[in-house]
Amino acid sequence: MTEKKLEKNDPVRNWSWVVYPESAPENWRTLLDETGEKWIESPLHDKDINETTNEPKKAHWHIIISFSNKKSYKQVLKISEMLNAPEPVKTKNLQGAVQYLWHRNNPEKYQYNKSDVVAHNGFKYRQYLTDIGVDTDS
Repeated sequence: MTEKKLEKNDPVRNWSWVVYPESAPENWRTLLDETGEKWIESPLHDKDINETTNEPKKAHWHIIISFSNKKSYKQVLKISEMLNAPEPVKTKNLQGAVQYLWHRNNPEKYQYNKSDVVAHNGFKYRQYLTDIGVDTDS
């Protein structure tokens, strides 16, 4: 059985964004909390290096929202606009995405402290801290 490739407009439950401190509204966390959706944020990524230029990347957070129902690209684009953030990206593997919040599986990158990951609105992420997690694709 072959895995169906997700198209841009296929609705899924889990989406991710990059949020930049200089462009996000000051109350961006409150705005996300007020959606009522479960979400999680990385520590501030302020030590990432561009692999091509060897220059520091702009400081940013990674966030993942796990919606209660599947959402289309068009629906979640409103979140990007609210946060002044780049376009949303579908999260195919929630465990891998959560672990990327501190670069767990990317030893070549700066290792952020997983205890600095912050869950909001009841996002349960402890099951994703190790390789023994539950895959909750789309």
